[in-house]
Amino acid sequence: FFFIAHYSHVAMAGLFLVGSLIHWLLTRKRSPAPGYPVRWAGMAVALTGSVVFAMVYNGTHGFRPVLSPSANVYFTGRLCQDEILHDFLEKHCGDRAYPICPYKDELPEIPGAFIWGDESVMHRAGLDMAQGDSVLAPMVHDLLSEPEFLGRYLRSALVGTVVQLFQVHANSGIVSFYRDSSPYAAIKQRLPWEASTYIHSEQAYNGYKMDVVDRVVVLALLVSLLVIGWCWNASTTSGRIRRFGAQALVWVVLNAAITSSLANVYDRLQSRVTWLVILVACLLLL
Repeated sequence: FFFIAHYSHVAMAGLFLVGSLIHWLLTRKRSPAPGYPVRWAGMAVALTGSVVFAMVYNGTHGFRPVLSPSANVYFTGRLCQDEILHDFLEKHCGDRAYPICPYKDELPEIPGAFIWGDESVMHRAGLDMAQGDSVLAPMVHDLLSEPEFLGRYLRSALVGTVVQLFQVHANSGIVSFYRDSSPYAAIKQRLPWEASTYIHSEQAYNGYKMDVVDRVVVLALLVSLLVIGWCWNASTTSGRIRRFGAQALVWVVLNAAITSSLANVYDRLQSRVTWLVILVACLLLL
């Protein structure tokens, strides 16, 4: 369940397995780990089973039997950043009939605004997630096939990874969601009798302010980094704790890389794993 709770976990786990295997192959002579192959195989089987389950589930519920039937939609939203998609469409819409060419001058700066809300490109184009994935796939393929735009995307992804590492706001996702938001649109469509109550709620009007909590989180992270730096090579730190700490910190970096590269730079996506840094610091102090 953990692997398919969010599609990014699949990519992160796959990269983690590959990196872990390479590290083991390079260090097994001087640092043997007899049980490692079995543990690695167990995680690989669990990951493969999760992917197969998701594909079967999608296939039996009216979607294509793939891991993510909307991957190209989210990735297209990501390409809106840094005007990568805009410049590609500006260059090619004269000779290629991409479905979003009519909106090339109205692409949002924020990836989520491409997908969600009444003013989104997806909504105005009359596409749902499954339809959008199919019609956007050729455009995504063409863009990544051009060295100019592939290079721009890779640079954007690298910068986004660094920025994402520092997105740790605790109140992400509970800001104001008014009539132009996707939560309101979903309630209006599926629970219309609740729309009036929702639009007068505190969250719809103002959201929830958690400035003090944000400061506490940032302070806790800074202290945790100092503790990790101070205790990492201490004689009292066991090798087992050190290995777990390294794996947890790698997971934090992988989360930043995958989410910022394939979806968007957004604090909700990174703040969900920053607690691992604090956990590692606490374990080192034990």
